[in-house]
Amino acid sequence: MGRSVPLVGIAIAITLAATVMLVLATIEYLKLRDEHRLIQIRHTAIVQAIVETAQGLAVDDVPSAVAVRFGAKDVRAVPLMMVSDPPKVELTFILDGVRHSTTYTPRLPVAKPRRVGEGQ
Repeated sequence: MGRSVPLVGIAIAITLAATVMLVLATIEYLKLRDEHRLIQIRHTAIVQAIVETAQGLAVDDVPSAVAVRFGAKDVRAVPLMMVSDPPKVELTFILDGVRHSTTYTPRLPVAKPRRVGEGQ
């Protein structure tokens, strides 16, 4: 009978230690999950900024500008002018080891009408 009390105490201590370890592991998991979520949000924001930047540039300037400003690799911008109206550009790049591909409509400057011989 005297031995059963210490066994119960040991069982309680083991259960308590396991519970503490589970709580600590859960906290660590939640921290990592939140950190991963923040990395995903940052990555998505950079991808959106790349597309917005590309839209405002001449197609020939896109690869170098995106590579320099955002650190993207293997940047390609290919005009699809013969197959769409308004013209579109296919943009592909690698950011943080992930390949992205999208099609966008460039923001072309608005043509201002003028008379022949004006502005020369």
